[in-house]
Amino acid sequence: MWSCCVVGSKNRAKIRGAARALRLIGISTIHSIEVNGLNPQPIGIKEILEGARRRARIAYEYMPRCLGLGIEAGLIKLNDIYYSGQIAVVFDGERELTGFSMFFPIPSGAADLIIGDGVEMKKAIEEVTGIRGVSNKIGAIGLFSAGMITRTDLSHQAVLSAILPLMNKDYYQ
Repeated sequence: MWSCCVVGSKNRAKIRGAARALRLIGISTIHSIEVNGLNPQPIGIKEILEGARRRARIAYEYMPRCLGLGIEAGLIKLNDIYYSGQIAVVFDGERELTGFSMFFPIPSGAADLIIGDGVEMKKAIEEVTGIRGVSNKIGAIGLFSAGMITRTDLSHQAVLSAILPLMNKDYYQ
């Protein structure tokens, strides 16, 4: 079926997580491309999903013989608490498959900076925690979970949930 995938990102954590999930359906060749012009801090399911969709379609157009994959991180609000997580979209030229990672709560001080002042999440987390370079290492999820969950894990979760229909064709039409 598919032997390769193009990830619409150069983010190493996204690529590693995607590769781990895609191996389950026999895809071991992963290409990655930079995608520009997207919202740097998507807020809400619609914005996160749109970013993932655009990444997936641009990735597919880059190499149509491969699956296109977009992974987008962002914030959602539920019961006055902001949560961060990822959405993945796999595009095969005809259909989109969508998956989600777990979403985890963001400290209110960081959420206030992101929502109120338009600060990007990595800078807001640095401001609130006083720890520099978190986004280049374990990410906010790694910090808040004491290293038990990483940014790579979130990407793996999102891509894995998106490709379930490809793994279990008997159950999904």
